Amino acid sequence: MEMNHYAFIALGSNLGDSVAECRLALREITEIPDTKLVKSSSLFRTEPLLREGQKEGDLPWFVNAVCKVETALEAEPFFSLLAGIEKGHGRIRRSVWEPRRLDLDLVSYGDLVISKPGLRLPHPGVAVRRFVLEPLCEIEPEWLHPELRVTARSLLNRLDSPLRVERI
Repeated sequence: MEMNHYAFIALGSNLGDSVAECRLALREITEIPDTKLVKSSSLFRTEPLLREGQKEGDLPWFVNAVCKVETALEAEPFFSLLAGIEKGHGRIRRSVWEPRRLDLDLVSYGDLVISKPGLRLPHPGVAVRRFVLEPLCEIEPEWLHPELRVTARSLLNRLDSPLRVERI
């Protein structure tokens, strides 16, 4: 089957053995039908974003990575399969900033721009999240944001974020 769609997926975890969760999820992504892994970043430790009333040490640090895949699947079925992998890891979406065993965000799917309930492409947070941009720049610094028409490297260079992101 012809594979001609490139997608970038951000992986994250801050519950349980986060390194193992991300590695297992990466393997499960490679098992999606008509999909192959092109490359994946190193794992990174990321300081959690604290909300009002929280202090340092209240939340465990995240483990994050980004991978690039090539797939013959269309965006919405592909996105649904990623949600199924999350659910298989015990993910129940209650709130945006909760700790999680596994989070898979579809960062981009080719040059598609989609804005539907439950699916927005490119991911609305990619341009301002160091924990996505650092690993993305490791594997594809010239990735071009489909709406902003700015590279991942440029987005990272102009990002003003105090959160620490460290390669593991």
